[in-house]
Amino acid sequence: MPIDRRSLILSLGAAVGASLLPRGAAAVGAPPLFAGCQFDASGGGRLALFDPDGRQLIASDLPARGHDVAVSPDGRVVVAFARRPGTWAAVIERATGRVLTTILAAPERHFYGHGVFSPDGRMMMATENDTRGGDGLVGLYDAADGFRRLGEVPSRGVGPHDMALMPGGDLVAVANGGIRTHPETGRDILNLDAMRPNLALLRRDGSLADAFELPEAFRLSSLRHIAVAPDGTVGFGCQFAGDAEAAPELVGVLTRTGRLDLLPVPEDANMLFENYIGSVAFDASGSILAAASPKGGAVGYWDVPGRRFLGMSRLTDACGLAAAPDRGLFMLSGGASGLRLARASAGDLARLGGSDAGRWMWDNHLLSL
Repeated sequence: MPIDRRSLILSLGAAVGASLLPRGAAAVGAPPLFAGCQFDASGGGRLALFDPDGRQLIASDLPARGHDVAVSPDGRVVVAFARRPGTWAAVIERATGRVLTTILAAPERHFYGHGVFSPDGRMMMATENDTRGGDGLVGLYDAADGFRRLGEVPSRGVGPHDMALMPGGDLVAVANGGIRTHPETGRDILNLDAMRPNLALLRRDGSLADAFELPEAFRLSSLRHIAVAPDGTVGFGCQFAGDAEAAPELVGVLTRTGRLDLLPVPEDANMLFENYIGSVAFDASGSILAAASPKGGAVGYWDVPGRRFLGMSRLTDACGLAAAPDRGLFMLSGGASGLRLARASAGDLARLGGSDAGRWMWDNHLLSL
């Protein structure tokens, strides 16, 4: 059954207070509901904050093209990170869109485009690269003191990309993609023969709580993006660096029993991903996982508890995903294709009016605020 767009918008508005607002957001006023980075053909970048109908509420200019976004626990501050190998992160006041400060990476470091706040909001963490030796790092920033850099800890792998807090906030999950790159050689893989991607769980002090690897046959599947369900299940998406004809499974979960489990997908559907997953997200229930491939223009959905593939949606350059308040419902962005509401059970998409941003195109990630 096609999505009734008007009914969904009404349900989004009714559910937003309980489902989407972060702690303390009510004190800020009526906040935007979603955030994502945009870019144009000239290389310009901005952060867009928009409502469930796709209407832009705030746009903040960025130094260049941004990638992902982190929001403070009280909802007052949003940080937009530069795309790899960028060296800036813009700290933005959520209520006004004003840029409060711009963080610059330390010498011989660059950002990977992702970060997260500690549960108390006093620290921000960002995945970074040591350009001298290629070691993965997590940079630590004092959010209570102008985002001053406090130091760094090892990410426990190479090429850390996405990161997310685990339930309870005592652990942070880091997707170490295993790919070594250097700003001088762009996105060339410098260590294909030695790739060892992993999913690492770090304690607050930076020590390693645990690390998980896929079987040897999937060594070239770079773990890049993760999402965490309320029960602690970690969903992940990979980008395969091997033979394009191989087409291995790319989407899976770290189960609560400590095993990386690739989820089943029909061969014809898996081929549509073109060996590249650009983002993953759980729905509001935490039981349905979505994964998007901008290269394939495809989004897949899984019932995680039942290990069951639910189907696919198609959208050119589909990538940004964020949970909307209904079960199985996602906000989806697609490059120059605008915004859509996607329901996993139907596989079809509802176009959001006002979501076309003229010359502005969407980058790879969306965030539910």
